[in-house]
Amino acid sequence: MDHQQDDIDIEGARDIVKIENALKSFWDKAHAASDIIEKYKTEQQYFKNNQIELEKQISKLRNELLSKEQELKKLQTEHSRLLNNLPSDGFIPVEKENLKIKIKDLLVKINSHL
Repeated sequence: MDHQQDDIDIEGARDIVKIENALKSFWDKAHAASDIIEKYKTEQQYFKNNQIELEKQISKLRNELLSKEQELKKLQTEHSRLLNNLPSDGFIPVEKENLKIKIKDLLVKINSHL
């Protein structure tokens, strides 16, 4: 009977070693999985923060674009208004008067040299 009892004890010890090895393997795999999950959580947070920052930049650029478009429309309207108010020769009355004075002065100089 002692021989049979020793065989049972040896088999029990082998089973315990197998269970311990299986638990150690499971623990190592669970630990590795935990590391990978933590890495992915960190990356996910980085990308989420990056996305938020990019969305802020997009919003800022959109607002700037709208502002520039409004300014452009305003300038185009002002340009059209000025073009419509110009006389057909392209000179405003003050400019015409200044040109007349300059031409008279030039004619006086030319006549004095002749």
